[in-house]
Amino acid sequence: VALDTPARLKESVGGDVVTLTTSDNLRAGVELEELHLQPRIEDGLIRFEAPEGAVTVANVFRHLTPEILSVDLHKPSLEDVFIHLTGREIRDDEASSADKMRSQMRSGGIIGPGGRRMS
Repeated sequence: VALDTPARLKESVGGDVVTLTTSDNLRAGVELEELHLQPRIEDGLIRFEAPEGAVTVANVFRHLTPEILSVDLHKPSLEDVFIHLTGREIRDDEASSADKMRSQMRSGGIIGPGGRRMS
């Protein structure tokens, strides 16, 4: 997906990560776009990045019509970088069978016939 140091990858997100839930996420999404933000709505959450997260959240509280039910503001993680670049979360259930087996073998978790560890 991308290759760089963790710090630089996190900087590429473009600011703090804000996650909201509201009483009407679709309407809130439209209103956030009017505030020149780029919200993504998925799994009942509204997610966007903002250069100055605390200032942006205060502005969102003043302008959003739907009731804000929850808010989370944090510095970007590598998971946030992945979401920023791909538009989706990293999920174990999306890994292929071969990926899962490789991961288990690396951790020493595959036991073969006769109780021997497979390498």
